[in-house]
Amino acid sequence: MGRAKFLLSVALLLGAACAKAPPGLSALGTEPDWQGLSAYGEALTAEEFQALTLQVFGYDDGWVKYLRLKDKALEVKTREKSQETVALPLAQDSASKKEPPRYWRKSPLHKPSPDKPLAGLRIALDPGHLGGAWARMEDRWFRPEGQAPVAEGDLTLLVAKKLRTLLEGWGAEVFLTRESAEPVTALRPKDLEETAAKYLDEGQDLNLARPEAFRALPREEQVRRVSELLFYRVAEIRARAALVNQRIRPDLTVCLHFNAGDWGDPEAPRLAASNHLHVLIPGAVEAGE
Repeated sequence: MGRAKFLLSVALLLGAACAKAPPGLSALGTEPDWQGLSAYGEALTAEEFQALTLQVFGYDDGWVKYLRLKDKALEVKTREKSQETVALPLAQDSASKKEPPRYWRKSPLHKPSPDKPLAGLRIALDPGHLGGAWARMEDRWFRPEGQAPVAEGDLTLLVAKKLRTLLEGWGAEVFLTRESAEPVTALRPKDLEETAAKYLDEGQDLNLARPEAFRALPREEQVRRVSELLFYRVAEIRARAALVNQRIRPDLTVCLHFNAGDWGDPEAPRLAASNHLHVLIPGAVEAGE
């Protein structure tokens, strides 16, 4: 877990520093603290770093531009168009490795109780999206013919509450990032309109759906839509991450999501032809990311 935490830290810092639009940060992001990597010095050998990068986190060779492996250190490039680097010392062998800081406890699952196999384990469940009154804004709802609307955020919350009951029955201590359709963040779209206008002026890459149609909208409508996107997709996610990392500090976090395919008109949706399940590995990013 410590090794994966180190590589995830590098990936997140690179993601923040290498965004294409000025000032080089992801939306609502803060300047990366590169010195924070020093806590992971000598946590990995060069061989372990290569194995994890190539077999787990290296989706493609996009990382090669930013990470240079040397005999005794890993050089991390801090900017896409800069030669500035941060050096992280590597352990010379397994015996000289140092234990990195942990923000979770090692679970005593090696001797589980027959009745309470998850006793002592702290689990955070994050019901994805928002649902409720926010579902239309998120574009995460549809209405089956003649029935009440179905919101993805409402479904994830229902699943999370049922899952909590099961996990608590097995002895786990379970925390939900939200108990209702109300956001975790205190920010609302109106609070983010000035930032939205700034990002539009700067050409910030906001990963907008149907960008050509968006560009044809009046400026006021563009600002409104971007402020909403910053609210539910960025500010809300950052608030939940802070809640998990700074307050709950679980041993395991599970993010629950329903992400429907293109169903056309939400008032008259068409069923998808197939279903799929995918697993996301934090820190495993593509070259474009």
